[in-house]
Amino acid sequence: MKFQPDHLDGVNAVSRLESGRIWIHGTLFETSLIVPWRGEVQAWPATQPQQLQASHFEPLLALEPELVIFGSGPRHSFVSPQHYRALIERRIGFETAGPSTCW
Repeated sequence: MKFQPDHLDGVNAVSRLESGRIWIHGTLFETSLIVPWRGEVQAWPATQPQQLQASHFEPLLALEPELVIFGSGPRHSFVSPQHYRALIERRIGFETAGPSTCW
């Protein structure tokens, strides 16, 4: 048996996930978000994968992630690499998660 803490101090942990809804440490969000592993959860202006532009990925660069996991919403959608080229150039991994993620 392995015990896990219910709350990880200073870390943004997903505590619950439903279609169109996500809870970060028990706080409900129903909009598109940037969820860094530490720090403040941020609103993300894109609400549909089809709306994405390269400028939507610029705020991620300031977070200096090693990996970005993109939640594509109720239908699995892939983002054109031209939109996240800045991540590629900085050798930041990019993965797409399908249904059950928040859009």
